[in-house]
Amino acid sequence: MNLLKVKPENYSDYLQYINEIDFGAVYPLSIAEGLQYGEIYESEDKSSVMFWHRCGFAFLAGACDETFLEAVYELILNKNIADKRRLILFANSTAEKDFFSVKANIVIEQRYFFEYRNAQPVYHTVLPDGYTIQEIDVDILCRMQGRIVPSFSWSSDKVFLEKGKGFCILHGDHIAAWAFSAAVSSKEIDIGVETSPEYRNRGLAADVSSRMIQYVLEQNKKPVWACHAQNMASQALAEKIGFEKTGECLIVKKEDI
Repeated sequence: MNLLKVKPENYSDYLQYINEIDFGAVYPLSIAEGLQYGEIYESEDKSSVMFWHRCGFAFLAGACDETFLEAVYELILNKNIADKRRLILFANSTAEKDFFSVKANIVIEQRYFFEYRNAQPVYHTVLPDGYTIQEIDVDILCRMQGRIVPSFSWSSDKVFLEKGKGFCILHGDHIAAWAFSAAVSSKEIDIGVETSPEYRNRGLAADVSSRMIQYVLEQNKKPVWACHAQNMASQALAEKIGFEKTGECLIVKKEDI
């Protein structure tokens, strides 16, 4: 089967599928609403749909029979497509698990999801002496280095500064920690966070994440958080600043990612 690439001007026609996605829906919704870069693919009979976010996260909706899943499998292996970015599939159904569990070069893992159900931040930022917090601007973006940074999920610094938001903690001129909108929709904002290695274990991730939570609530949106099931530090941080675990799903990826 050939997956058909939907034209961006038609993305809003696929908003109806988002309700079928149980976890991580902020990512496909950000694509359908035109807030972040991503692609939508569909089957030839238009019965099955895949949302593929810039960061590599992908989500299925519709019928998704074995023929469609086979085409998705080829994409996961980076076959038959010029775009070689990663594809990590969020799998919700038993059929998807059964299909991919017998495929070669595939790893199936778990991802946990958290929601913030408080009206106000429950963790209050108290920075150590010599540290300041500020909004992420173009200068910060140019100097920021790490694995979880805005370029992970935004097509350009310009788009991030226009449609996203983030905060960082500075120690002098050093960027110590940061939190930002990894995914944005009309309903939710998924928070990405990282601390520079030399500044870890000082509570800075909680401080800057709490500031990001405050911003999300001010936008009348729901803060959400997700992490790999084995990322105990991220789980502990989420709970420390007031998130509650609300679910989990499987993630399907190529074994060398």
